[in-house]
Amino acid sequence: MVIENMFVIIPPKIIKEAASQNKFIPTLYSHKFFLVRGFFWLRLRLIYSLIIETSVNRTNCLDFGGGGGALLPTLSRVFKNVDCSDKFCYEAPNIVQYYKLKNINLYEVDLLNFSNKGEQYDNIIAADVLEHFISLREPIDKIKELLKKDGVLFTSLPTENTFYVFLRKIFNIIKPDDHYHTAKEVENFLEKEGFIKIKSIYVPLYFPILKLFHITSWKKND
Repeated sequence: MVIENMFVIIPPKIIKEAASQNKFIPTLYSHKFFLVRGFFWLRLRLIYSLIIETSVNRTNCLDFGGGGGALLPTLSRVFKNVDCSDKFCYEAPNIVQYYKLKNINLYEVDLLNFSNKGEQYDNIIAADVLEHFISLREPIDKIKELLKKDGVLFTSLPTENTFYVFLRKIFNIIKPDDHYHTAKEVENFLEKEGFIKIKSIYVPLYFPILKLFHITSWKKND
């Protein structure tokens, strides 16, 4: 594991100030219980570590469905150019403004309609996004279209296992109505579509039997 010298944890106060209409994600990143927000930030820490370990080229990056903006300060440090696309960019503009991020471009657009004028990305990050699509076909096809041949895809996915459900009840966290797939289901689909796992990490790190999230880097098998 690398030292996270470029990873940025946005203070809870800033997250709350940036939050506007999104009632789910900001609550988790600034949750009153340290354990809850710690697990959520750990997901992004691990994505960062996989970027450092497995990214081939760090010229450009797409934060696919990153409208909350939690990872943008970190991505701004790692990549020369970062595009962030989401149907609703709730907190991202405020985060960009607060940290004065000069290399971030925000696109408020339906993810399935997003286009970068024919250009492709060296890296695409889909952090807790793919499980929100009823059909996985469309978002995976869009990612394949946008990712370069030697590019790397990074995913974070909730397991939705028994331990996950138990913790929701303990901390009174309501499951979103649009969580349609488990981590295993999404990863199986990616593999069927020709993606190859480079490396996987789990949250929590040292208790795989109690894993809550799968964090994985992928390459295309073209």
